[in-house]
Amino acid sequence: MRFTGQLLSITLDSAILIHYIGRYAALYFFTGIALTGIAFQGFIYGLKTVLLISAALSFLGVYTSLLTRQTMA
Repeated sequence: MRFTGQLLSITLDSAILIHYIGRYAALYFFTGIALTGIAFQGFIYGLKTVLLISAALSFLGVYTSLLTRQTMA
C-alpha cells in the first residue's frame, strides 16, 4: 500500500509540473540540458501547487487514520 501511495504521489507531482512548465521544458530541465528560455516561474508555481496538494492529502490521511483508531477502540 505504501508503494502504491508513493507511485501515485510521484505521478501526480510529475503531471502537475509538466502542466506548468511544458513537456519539452520538463524533459530538458530534468535531464540537465541547459535551456536559455526555460520558464523557472512556471516551475516555482508548479512546485507550490504540488506542495499544497501534498500537504492537503497528508492532513486528510492523518485525519482518517485518527478516525479509524477511534472506531477500533
